[in-house]
Order: sequence, then structure tokens, then C-alpha cells
Amino acid sequence: MNSIRNRIIISSVVIVTLVGSIFMGIFAEKFHTPTALSSAAVATATSQSVDMTQLFKNFNIALPPAITATNAFLFTPNGSGPQYAYNANQEVAMASTTKVMTALVAIYDFPGSLDTPITVSNDVSLLPLDASRMGCLPGQVYTLRQLLYGMMLPSGDDAAVAIADGLMGSQAAYVRLMNRFAAALGLSHTSYSNTTGLDASNHYTTAEDLAHLTAFAMSFPLFQSIVGTEFYYIPATGSHPSLMLQSLNKFLDSTTPFGKANATLDVIGGKTGFTGNAGYCFTSAAMHNGLEYIVVVLGEPVYDARFQDTEALLQWAYSS
Repeated sequence: MNSIRNRIIISSVVIVTLVGSIFMGIFAEKFHTPTALSSAAVATATSQSVDMTQLFKNFNIALPPAITATNAFLFTPNGSGPQYAYNANQEVAMASTTKVMTALVAIYDFPGSLDTPITVSNDVSLLPLDASRMGCLPGQVYTLRQLLYGMMLPSGDDAAVAIADGLMGSQAAYVRLMNRFAAALGLSHTSYSNTTGLDASNHYTTAEDLAHLTAFAMSFPLFQSIVGTEFYYIPATGSHPSLMLQSLNKFLDSTTPFGKANATLDVIGGKTGFTGNAGYCFTSAAMHNGLEYIVVVLGEPVYDARFQDTEALLQWAYSS
């Protein structure tokens, strides 16, 4: 009972809101419901004190998994599959899932600059000691393409800063582009204060906003290629040493249980994140039986919980 409170599971065919006296008007639940669930059945369910688990069973509805994320959202962009939401419209810190937008702005607004050299600015030296890094240093020169891989695979805050300064001359100018892009996409509960996702005031999103952003970003072949890459090699030049970048997305790593599970889960890309305020986060895309699924989990308590919850939600969605 407690595991499904405040969760919203919406089918592509019908949305049923069960607001009952059994909850004394405190909260509502929306169920993933088959078309066979009639309005009379819903009225009966809402007028009586019933076992919700049994209600799911009676109408052959797959129970959603118990998850540890504080916020979650799953949907199919074409609208033909199941949806799941849990605190999906609560504005929360997003950590390095921010970099989905940082990358999207670069790919969308600067398509002709992907192989243009960018000199890493001194701003990277201002990052906190615990910032995640690809390993670039002030004065070194990389292409925008290389910096995008450095930002998205090992989640390099240094790469995010280098991209913003290299393309727009400052972090502030680039963040303005990010916020304009968010507004254009209708992400009304999203605000950016930086390009990295480090905790800051007025830097937040919702699980649903992030899911829609991820779906849009995945429509760009370059973005999809980057977030679906496990390893990326940057050869040495006179400006910098060679770098081997590895994705933090465990679904791409066949040596992990999640990578092995991906043989059936079909996760094609994702972006991790973590800060003290945001917890462990993950936004991802899967392509299963010709249908795309987007899953966002935020506020996870431990490192692997984001992958465990993503796996559980995808398995539920595939069986619903």
C-alpha cells in the first residue's frame, strides 16, 4: 500500500483518478488502467475501503515496482506506451543531468563548430576540488566534439566550463542560452544557473521536464551517439596528452550486472549525476521492440540505486 502512495501510473488509453474517502482527501492516486476498467468499477473502488494491491490484481494490472528515488518519471515519447510518475513535477536539484542541456545547446546552436579547436579557459581552475573532470587544463586545446565526449562520459565539469567559455565567451552567456532553450521547449519547471549541475540557487528541474528534454536530445544522432558510447579515445597532441574516457552509465558496461541485464533492457544511452543536494540521478533512453522509453530517477540514496530503479521501471513498462 505504502509503496504506491503518490505514484501516478497512466496508460496511453485512459487516465483514472481515484480520490477516495479511504485516504480522507489527503492524496490522489492515478492508476495504469486497462480499457476494461469501467467507470462503474472505478466508482465502486473509490467509495469503499479496498486493498489497492488486490485492485491491481483484479483488473490484471501490473504493480509498479517499489523504488528508492525521491522523484521519477517514465514515458514513451510517441505516447503509445505506459507512463509512470512519482513526485514528477516537484522542482529539485538535478546534478550533472544538467549536461544534457549543456550538450544540446552546443549541438543545436553550433553544429558547424564540432571540430573547431577550443582553448580551455582559466575558469576550469575555479572548479571545486571535488568536481568531476575529464582531465583538461587551462591552455590546452580540444575540439568541441572531444569536449562533448569529455563532458558526457566521465561527466567532466571542466569540459562543460570549457565548452561554455569557448562558444559564448562566458558561463553566464551560455547559461542564458540554456534557459532560453528550456523556455522554448516548454520546460516551465526548469531553471539553470550553471553548465555543470553543481548545487546552486535557481538551478532545478523536475523529473518530467528532464524526461521531455532527454527525449528531444535523443532525437539528435550526435547526442545519441555520445551518450551511447562507453569508451572514447582522445589522441595526444602538442597541446595535451592522450585521454581514454569511460562512461559512468553502467548499462553500457558489460562487466557489470546492469550491463549484462541490458541484453534485454535495451538501454541506448543516459546521463548520470550526483551532488549533495540532488543525490544520485540518472536520465536514460531505451529502445525496446521498436518503442522508445525515457526514464528519469532523481534523489537516489546510493550510487547503484539509480540503475536498479531504472531497470525495475523498464521491466515494469515492458510488461505493462
